[in-house]
Amino acid sequence: MTGSFQNSETTGSEMEWQEYYTFSPEGTFIKSRTVDEVVYEATGNFEVIEFDNDPNHYLELTYQTGNALVGNCTGDDKELLMYRNSTMISSLWMACDGPGLDYELVK
Repeated sequence: MTGSFQNSETTGSEMEWQEYYTFSPEGTFIKSRTVDEVVYEATGNFEVIEFDNDPNHYLELTYQTGNALVGNCTGDDKELLMYRNSTMISSLWMACDGPGLDYELVK
């Protein structure tokens, strides 16, 4: 997790919360966030999308429950995650002063 200030990166248990996504082959997801030992969950659907003139691939998540966990710049029920490589995705929430969040694949 990175903030808007230089050298503000935190990792592991030093972060304000612990968070993960579980993606299913059927195109659904569960997002789980633990804050002070309280677990919050959200669910929804996702799809892989591409934009013209952009070589990157994205996951567009559409939340059906738990909208308080949506991390975006638009205030709606959608969240965009960018593929960094085969084991890492990143939130685009940082584009509007949200935290920079990178997620690593765990099997």
